[in-house]
Amino acid sequence: GGSLQSCTPELRHNPTLLWPLTRPPGSHTYSTRRGGAATLDYVLVLGVIVSLAALMIPMSRHAITVVYDIICTLVAWPFV
Repeated sequence: GGSLQSCTPELRHNPTLLWPLTRPPGSHTYSTRRGGAATLDYVLVLGVIVSLAALMIPMSRHAITVVYDIICTLVAWPFV
């Protein structure tokens, strides 16, 4: 594999059609060109997750307190 002799005649006469398989030296792949954008994606995702966690922690404490009060009320009401 990889030799031009095993290709179809169109590919042997037009090597630019083989670009995904044979890149010229020094060419940048999609992942290396997008390296900065991937870092920005991580920062943005972490910013969203951290801000959501900062909002949800106090709300979850309140929700746990409410559920605890409801359970205590359901357990205690027959004895009142």
